[in-house]
Parts: sequence; structure tokens; C-alpha cells
Amino acid sequence: MTAPLGQQLGTVGIAALFGYTALPAPKEIRNIETDRFMESPRPTLFITCGLPGSGKSTLAKQLEQEVPALRLTADEWLHELYPTITTAESEEGTTRRFVERLQWKLALRALQLGCDVVLDWGVWSREERDFYRTGARDVGARVVLCLLDPSVDELWERLSRRNADRPFGVFDIPKDALLRWTKLFERPTAEELALYDPWQAG
Repeated sequence: MTAPLGQQLGTVGIAALFGYTALPAPKEIRNIETDRFMESPRPTLFITCGLPGSGKSTLAKQLEQEVPALRLTADEWLHELYPTITTAESEEGTTRRFVERLQWKLALRALQLGCDVVLDWGVWSREERDFYRTGARDVGARVVLCLLDPSVDELWERLSRRNADRPFGVFDIPKDALLRWTKLFERPTAEELALYDPWQAG
């Protein structure tokens, strides 16, 4: 459905169309009751951080509903786009990088429009986390890192149950893969965690 002309052009565009000059709307909105200027709250990027089975997607779905926020879960998109994709293919091929690059562009645009976003990926390396934190801050967003870090034994217990009855959008995770990934996971230090914004519920 095509947006109304006013929405397409805005005040300045409509004035120019009819040969008039219009002043742009002020950035602040005056609150008549308090006589104060109110600014729109900054959007927030929530980044889930942790290994498979840590509860990232469960938390992401809660944030999606309660904040509310746009949830971007790479595994779900991979299954939608490539229904026969295997765990190994998702890890070793270029498809995950393609999906995550597309989701990141969408996340930045949503943040620019004032929408809160949940990036549900895992982000195991410090380099990745720095990149996404900086990118979100560059468009004026707050960034909250949601670290989930259960023990390896607990992770495998959860994954064993999940592997036995996998819902849509979830990969089968063998134990050898989990053990290999634990060695790749760069856990955020206290110094790194201090770089993020506090979680402001409600």
C-alpha cells in the first residue's frame, strides 16, 4: 500500500511542491502540561552472548515481547532460507556470514528509526562485540550485553534434551562441537562489561 503523499514528502516537501517555503519541524516536542521539552528515548540494542544451550534465544524471545523489540535470530533465518542446512554447513560455509550481515543492516536501520533490537547470535569474540557495540552507538543507541554463561555440564544437559526434540530453527549440536566451541568463546571480562549500558527494565 502506497503511503499518503504527506507521509512521503513531509511538511517541507509539500510546501516546496506548491511553491512555498516551510520551516522544518523542531526536534523537540513541547509538553504543554509541564512546559518542558521532551526528547524521544534512545533505542536499545540487546546483544545475547553465550554458547549454544545457554538460554540466549529464550531470553531474546522474552525481550521481544516485554520490551518490545525486533528480534533477529540468525539460526531461524538460516532454516527459513536453507531448509536442509546442517550444523556443519552453518558453521563452515558462508551462509551464516551472509545472514548475519543482512540482519545487522536491518538492526542498524531499526535502531535509526527508534526501534529496540535484540541481536540473538552468540558473539563469542571480543572483536565482534566491540564492532557491534560501536556500530550501534554510532547511530545513537544504547547497548546492553546479555551474558549467559552456564557450566559446560549444564550446557550439554540442556542440549541433549533439545537435540532429542528440536523445535524449528534449532540445529543439532553434538558434544564434540560444544567442547570445541568452548575453547573459542572469549568470555567478557569485567573491564569489557563496564563498556556497556546498564539494563534498565521497564
